[in-house]
Amino acid sequence: MGSRSVPVMAIAVILTLALMSVILSLSWVQRSELDYLRNSSGVHILENLDWTVSGDAIPQDSPPLTVPFINLASIPVTGDFLLTTEIPVKDIVDVRGGTPSEPVVLALPGFDFIRARVETTWTPPREYVQGEALILPFFVPKTGLTATQYKIIIHITPTPTQKNVLRSSVNQVPLFLAGFIRYKKYEDFSAARRVGSGKQLADIGRIVLAIFSVMLFIFIDSSPECFALGLFMSLKAFGVVAAQRWFSDTLLPAGLVPLLPPFLLSFADFMQLYFFTQLARLFRPRPLHWLAAGVVFGILYTWGTTIEPTLGGTNWGKEVWRWRNLVIGVGCLSCALPVAWLCWRDKNFHRTAALLIASSGVIVQIVTPAIIDIPGVSDMLWYRTWYNLFEAHTPYVFALSTFINVSTLEQRVKSLTGVAVQSSLIEREMSLGREVQKALFRMPELPDGIKMAFSHEAALYVSGDVVFGHHDPNSRTATAILCDVTGHGVQAALKASICSALCESIWEGSRLRPEDDPSKRLDIFYRRALGFFSRTQGSNEVLAMVGCEVSMDLRKVTVYRANAVLPLMISRPNTTSPWNTTVITSPAGRTFDVALPEPAPQGIASSAPKDPVFFALFSDGLIDTSRIYKALLVWLAPRLESQNQWSAASMKDLILSFPDWNETHDDRTLCVIEVMT
Repeated sequence: MGSRSVPVMAIAVILTLALMSVILSLSWVQRSELDYLRNSSGVHILENLDWTVSGDAIPQDSPPLTVPFINLASIPVTGDFLLTTEIPVKDIVDVRGGTPSEPVVLALPGFDFIRARVETTWTPPREYVQGEALILPFFVPKTGLTATQYKIIIHITPTPTQKNVLRSSVNQVPLFLAGFIRYKKYEDFSAARRVGSGKQLADIGRIVLAIFSVMLFIFIDSSPECFALGLFMSLKAFGVVAAQRWFSDTLLPAGLVPLLPPFLLSFADFMQLYFFTQLARLFRPRPLHWLAAGVVFGILYTWGTTIEPTLGGTNWGKEVWRWRNLVIGVGCLSCALPVAWLCWRDKNFHRTAALLIASSGVIVQIVTPAIIDIPGVSDMLWYRTWYNLFEAHTPYVFALSTFINVSTLEQRVKSLTGVAVQSSLIEREMSLGREVQKALFRMPELPDGIKMAFSHEAALYVSGDVVFGHHDPNSRTATAILCDVTGHGVQAALKASICSALCESIWEGSRLRPEDDPSKRLDIFYRRALGFFSRTQGSNEVLAMVGCEVSMDLRKVTVYRANAVLPLMISRPNTTSPWNTTVITSPAGRTFDVALPEPAPQGIASSAPKDPVFFALFSDGLIDTSRIYKALLVWLAPRLESQNQWSAASMKDLILSFPDWNETHDDRTLCVIEVMT
C-alpha cells in the first residue's frame, strides 16, 4: 500500500509548504477596510475627488460649496442636501479591464440617510432607503464613450440626529470603483470583520483540512487514497484562494487572474475523480499521469468558459460548467457504488461505509446542474438549505471517507505484523530446507580421468531438480543423473528427495531385484520413481530424467533420457582440431551408447595429445525451447576456441555465461561430466 516515492513525496511537501504559506499570509490582519482596498488590485479609490455640496447643508443664498472628501465631515446638516461629483471615464474603463462583460460596481461613501436618490450619466435614477448600502452596479458601454467625465448626483434626506454630512472621516471607506467579483470579495471581507466568521472562515477551513490531509499522508498513512485526497483537497484549496483573490495580485499578469479560478477548480474536480479511483482501488496509483491529464482538462475547461455566451444562442460557459460537474460526479459514483456493493457482499463493512460516505459528497455536484434551470426550484428555501448544507460539508465528507480507512490502520499494522512474523518463520524453515537439499547435490570421489561439475538455482527456496553422482571402483563406472520432477517449491523438493533416495538405494546399496539387469540401472531407476509418484499421486505422473554412465573399461558412455532435454557432447579429436558440439539424439526411454575415442596403444606415443570429452545435462529451466538450444550452440562455437584447455568446471561456467537464457521462472540445473580419453 505504501506509495512514498521521491516524486510523490516532493509533490506532497511542496503542497504542504504552499498551503501553509497561504495560511500565514491570511493571518496578516488588515487594519481597516480602507487598507484592504488599497492593497487590492482591480480597485480604484477616488478619495481625491472634490465634492460639491448644495441645499440645506450650506447657508441660503450662498453658492454651492466644493470641498475634498475629507472635509465633508465638517459641514453641518440642517435638512435635505445635494452632493455632486465627477469621475474620469478613463478610471472606469481601467477597472473594467479585459472583462467587459463583468459589471463595474460604484461604491458610494457610508452616508447616514432616511432616503437617498442617486443619478448618474449612464444609469436611470435609483432610490435607496435607510439601511441600504449605497452601491451602484452597471455595465460600461463597449462603444460610444465620448464623455470624459462620469457625473454622480446624490439627493440625501438625513436622519433627525445627523449633524454633519459625514459622521467622521476616520477609517471612512471613500468612493471607489471595482469589478463585480472584486467587490464581492470586499463584501466577504467586511462581513468577516463584522461577525468574526462566515464564508472566509469556511474557506480557510478547507485550506487547513487540505494541509491536514497532506501531512496525514507524509507522516502516518502512505496509502494511495490518502495521497489522492491530499492532492485533490490541496488543488481545491488553491482554487478557493484564487477565487477569493487572496493571493498577491502582482504575482500574475492581470489577464490571467480571472482565468486562474476556473482552471484550478476544474483541475481539482479532475483529481477528485482520481481520488475516487484510489478509494475504490480500481487502478494502480499513477499520480503523475493523472496530474498531466488534469492540467489538460483544466486548460480545456477554462477555454470553454471564455466562449462568447451568446454564440449560437447558447450560454456556453454555463453549459461547460454543467457538463463538467455532471461528468465528474457521475464518474465518481460509477467508481464508488459498484465497489461498495462488492465490499458489502464480502462483509468488508468499513470500506463500504467509506465509499458510501464519499459518494454522498458528489450528490450536490450532480443534482445542482440538473435542476438549476427548473423555474423557481433554486429559489426555494428547502433547496437553498440543502445546497448550503451539502456544499459546506463536502470536503469534510471526503476526508471522513479516507479517515475511516485510516482508522483501521492499527488493525492493519497488527495484521501485517502477524503476517511478517509468520513469513519470517516460513522463510527460516525454507532456508533450512534449502541447506538440507544442498546435501543431496554431492559429487562422489571419482577416479582419474573423470570429473563432474554442476550448477543449481532454485526458482524458490527449494526445487524439484536433483543431481546424483556415483562411482563404482569395481567396474570402473561413473554415473551422473539429473532429475526434474513436476512442480516447484516444497512439494517438488520432497519428490526430488525421493529420487535421490532411490538413486542411493540402487547405486550405493545395490538394491536390485534378481530379475534386474545391472547394466540397465538407469531404466530401472526411472520406472521405479515414475511408478512410485503415480501411485502416491493417484494419477499418471511425469518425470524428466537424463543420465550418463561412463564405463572406462568398455570405453563407452551409456545415455538414458525420458522427457528431458537432449544432452550435449563437446569434443575434438586432438588439440589441433576445432571443437565439435553434438546434440545426442538418444531415443526416449531407451539406453543409447556413445563410444569414447580409443587410447593410443601401450608403449606407442600418440601423434597428438587428446582432449577430454564433455557431456552436458540440462534441466528445462535452462533450455525450454529448441531455439534457445540452437542459439547456445552457435554462441559456444567461437568461444570454445578461445582457450586450449577446458575442464568440467570451466566448461560449466562457459555454458552458464550464455547471455540469452529465457526467464522461465523454473529451477535451473546444469551438470557437466568430463571424460579423459
